[in-house]
Amino acid sequence: MRRSFLILALWTLAAAIPTSPASGQQANELKPPFNTYWGLTKDKLLLNIEGAKAKVVQTRNVNGREALTVEGLLFPKLKRVIFFFSEGALNEVELQYGEDYWDSSGYNEFFDNWRRTLESKYGIGRLITRTRKRDGETLVTIIGYQWAQVGTTLQLYYFSADKGADGFRIVSLHYRGS
Repeated sequence: MRRSFLILALWTLAAAIPTSPASGQQANELKPPFNTYWGLTKDKLLLNIEGAKAKVVQTRNVNGREALTVEGLLFPKLKRVIFFFSEGALNEVELQYGEDYWDSSGYNEFFDNWRRTLESKYGIGRLITRTRKRDGETLVTIIGYQWAQVGTTLQLYYFSADKGADGFRIVSLHYRGS
């Protein structure tokens, strides 16, 4: 009993220690977006979506989780949001950003601005991937950074796939509950 109390006390203390942001000030708490929370039920989320006048455009199963793709949330440059549920409880939110008129430099600038904003809030992000490779005739580039706190991980990704004059790009934020 005493040992489990000590472990719980140490765990609580560790959870209270913030990640230091670049400015040396205390980091903000990482929370899922749109006033959601981990464990939120799909029914409650659907009420919020309806209240925001957005709509679910796709429901599918992704690796054993239910995924709801939502469009129409009025935030600058936000194309869509995917809410992931495991056993009926929210456990991930993916925000996808972009503009039809952006070229690669527009996406790069948006990605870099997001990275700097997140670093000012949560500290220096950890580079988790930087790859550039050919897949047949397509050149694929992926850059990703991660911020982690007890209970939530945030990942920022830049993805591009270019085949000749054709290309696809997206910047995405992935909030994951643990």
